[in-house]
Amino acid sequence: MARRVVLVCGPPGAGKSTHADQLARDHGLDVYDIDRPPYLGNRRAFNRDTAALADQPHARAVVIRAGATRAARDQAAARIRATETTVLDVDAATCIDRLTTRGQSTQHIAREIAAVRDWWKTHEPATPELGPTTEDW
Repeated sequence: MARRVVLVCGPPGAGKSTHADQLARDHGLDVYDIDRPPYLGNRRAFNRDTAALADQPHARAVVIRAGATRAARDQAAARIRATETTVLDVDAATCIDRLTTRGQSTQHIAREIAAVRDWWKTHEPATPELGPTTEDW
């Protein structure tokens, strides 16, 4: 099989995990998500395992990162040698609505809402000349 490593970026609540799961089902890709087992916030293990994708000539994976800025997306894509990048630029209100309906702790939701707002404060849209493809999800 041909190498396919997809970088999926966007704010919390944009649907990155849902999109990654769909890609995994449709194309037989492994999902790397710091918010799920085996990582559950273990940044060191997540970074180690995703960086290892760069050296795998037949890697088949989708990697989830925030990537609000072009520089962050470019750096993440280079680190994993991504073959494609998708930015889910779902508006802040929709993301916040999705986060509040998940049934997580109030403290966790507050952190996620702050992260949505921070993402949109620093977000740099993709341009055909400078960055990855953007799509709504």
